[in-house]
Amino acid sequence: MRQNIKKNPPHNIGRILINGKSIGTCSFIGHNRVLTCRHIINEFASKPIFKKEYKLKEKCKVTVRFPTRQYKLKRIIKVCKNTYWDMGILELELIEAKGPIRPIQFPKESTIPEQGTPAIVLGYPRGYSGRFPKYMPGKIQEYYKNSVAHSCKTTKGYSGGPILIKSNQAIGMNFREFEYNGCPGGIGVNHRAIIKNIKNK
Repeated sequence: MRQNIKKNPPHNIGRILINGKSIGTCSFIGHNRVLTCRHIINEFASKPIFKKEYKLKEKCKVTVRFPTRQYKLKRIIKVCKNTYWDMGILELELIEAKGPIRPIQFPKESTIPEQGTPAIVLGYPRGYSGRFPKYMPGKIQEYYKNSVAHSCKTTKGYSGGPILIKSNQAIGMNFREFEYNGCPGGIGVNHRAIIKNIKNK
C-alpha cells in the first residue's frame, strides 16, 4: 500500500487554507464537494444563535488546493452535531483545473477491519508545503460503532485526512491524536458514519 501511494500519489486529497495559511485536510467526494472535520470548519465559520446555517467569519478567505485543482469555498452544506462525528461537508467553486480528480472510495458498509490491519493516514501537516499529501503508516487498533482508532502518528494538519486500508479505500477520516492502551496514534470517524452522513446531506 505504501509503495502504491509513492508511485501513484492521490489527487483527491486537498489542503484547506484560510487567507493562504494551511489549516487542515479534506477528501473529494464528488460534485465539487469535500469531507473534512467540524473543528476545521469552526476555524473559519460559526453558527449564530437561533440560525440553522453556518456563517463565514469576517476577513476569512477559504480556498482548497488539490495537486491538480484549486477551489474556493462556495457554501457549507453540513456540519454534524454528534460528538463522535467530527465532520462536515463543504461545496466548492472551481478556480483552476490542471487535471482530473476522482472521488475518494469507501469500502462496503458491512466491512469491519480486523485489529492489526495495515493503514495509512494522508494529510497536509502544518508547516509542510509539498504538492501531494504526506502519509503516516500504522495499523487499525479498534473499529468502534462510530469511530476507528489507529496507530498512525499524526500531527496538526492531518485532521480531515482519510484513513486508508487495502486498495486505498477510506475506512475513516482522522480528526485527532489518540492513545489506545498506552500506544500513541489517532482516531477518526469510521466509514459507516461518513457514508450515512453523505447520503443524508
